[in-house]
Amino acid sequence: MAQGPIKFLLLALLLGVFGCQGKPSTPPASPTGGGGNQAAGSGAGAEAQVLSKLLRSEDVSVRRWACEKLVSDRAVGKIQTAAAEEVSALALALSDPDDQVRFWAAVALGHIGPPAAPAIPALTERIKQDPLWTIRAESVQAVARAVSTGEEALPAILAALADEDEQVQSKGAYALGQVEHWGPGAVPALTKLLEDERTWVRARAAESLSRVGPPAKAAAPALKKLADDDDAHVRLSARDALAKILNEG
Repeated sequence: MAQGPIKFLLLALLLGVFGCQGKPSTPPASPTGGGGNQAAGSGAGAEAQVLSKLLRSEDVSVRRWACEKLVSDRAVGKIQTAAAEEVSALALALSDPDDQVRFWAAVALGHIGPPAAPAIPALTERIKQDPLWTIRAESVQAVARAVSTGEEALPAILAALADEDEQVQSKGAYALGQVEHWGPGAVPALTKLLEDERTWVRARAAESLSRVGPPAKAAAPALKKLADDDDAHVRLSARDALAKILNEG
């Protein structure tokens, strides 16, 4: 479908949202300028709702365009909040038969951040089974930005680290180090990763255990072995983790 018809469809839907016969009028600015910003935010929210509806269109060109528009609008800060409807529509788009729709849906969820947490199961499923490595990689990044605890991210990270593509593995290792909050429930899996043959995975696992702190004492023996690892980054990460876990630092 050409861009013109798509824009016309979007305009028609926007007019329905605003309930007017033409362009929505610009409200007068308040003395502090707050009124104009509030109106802009309201308009952006309405547009996000419209784009969410377009994600369910039967026309693949419309679905592609809606995903890309959500990404571009968030990239420039036009849309700053995420409604449950938008997250739900993007999570559904992750299963779209079209590669571009799935890719842009993962990118869009990554831009949303923590409010995209309800889409983590769908993103994890993409990491496990999507045929395109680019989509798997973007899904890992979206999960890392959406989670509040390491336990939430762990299934996605482990799937990424087991991926056949090195780029996806790299995203998994990055996510392993990016997640700030790890709890005791993740200690067994993180301890096992200390034995990984890849140096960057061992280092990231040690860094994650250091964030757990004293509750990760069960990992101390494995960390002590890494204190003499051949790789300098691994050695430093393991020693730092031991210091924090054993309250020596």
